[in-house]
Amino acid sequence: MKRKIFLILVVMFLNFSFVGCGEKYYGKIKIGVTLGNFEDTFILSLKNYIDSYVKSEYADEVEVVFADAKDDDCIQIGQVENFIAQQVNVVIILPVNTERTDPMTLACKEAKIPVVYLNREPRKLGDYVFYIGSDEKQAGKLQGEYIAKALNGKGNIAILMGQLDTESTFKRTEGVEEAVRDYPNIKIVKKQTGNWKKSLSMYITKHWFLSGSKIDAIISNNDEMAIGAIRYLEGAGKLDKTKILGIDATLDAIADLEAERITATVFQNGKVQAEGAVDKAVKVVKGESVDQITWIPFQLVTKDIYKDIVVR
Repeated sequence: MKRKIFLILVVMFLNFSFVGCGEKYYGKIKIGVTLGNFEDTFILSLKNYIDSYVKSEYADEVEVVFADAKDDDCIQIGQVENFIAQQVNVVIILPVNTERTDPMTLACKEAKIPVVYLNREPRKLGDYVFYIGSDEKQAGKLQGEYIAKALNGKGNIAILMGQLDTESTFKRTEGVEEAVRDYPNIKIVKKQTGNWKKSLSMYITKHWFLSGSKIDAIISNNDEMAIGAIRYLEGAGKLDKTKILGIDATLDAIADLEAERITATVFQNGKVQAEGAVDKAVKVVKGESVDQITWIPFQLVTKDIYKDIVVR
């Protein structure tokens, strides 16, 4: 009898690890969604994907409440606390700072509310916490491998980095560095954070070139910063001598790809990420079994093949 009770408790514990409390919920599901910054083109697209997907697939059973964290982790923590006060059933978070997710995770755990992290992976997850996104290092490796071949194994590259408190910045940069390590004649001559922003990266690129740096290619951690670099180089008449690579395959980046202003980008399937986050959130609340981590692969995008890859 004791052995039977022990086995039942083990099964209950495993269910908690992957499905929350394992209790089924049959009412209308309320999802609180806090995203890093609505001014970021890619993040805004995630918001729109979530909104349209809920309306088309879960119109009668799901309500979504959105919050813009405005690139402030303190604001985001407050938004999660507000969601808890509103008694949402589940929270989706694209964190401002992947180093400061613990307070949000803990607050939700204490309130017995499951969490789905989206796009930016926290350092740790734990029970009752889920993630859907892409392997950030893979994106950097795709950039590095492409530029090494495009430069015939020789040249100077600069890297525009994202925010220094996000895991994706370091992993994407590491991916580039690892990919070009096998090419001794390729040098990384500049690395600087543009904070994911177009205007700042434009200023940084201007400073690099006015200081006399010889740069054959600029590899950016996202498309917004790549576009900022393009805008300066185009105005300075230097774009035809500099290859530019980004990540995200945003609509603006694809337009620059078509016009041959950007050399290549890396497609991050935000639509699949956003819809997958909603599906995961709904299933967890309903007590259904889901994978704790879901990886969505990146794909290199050039002018020749973008129509076969990028689906809007």
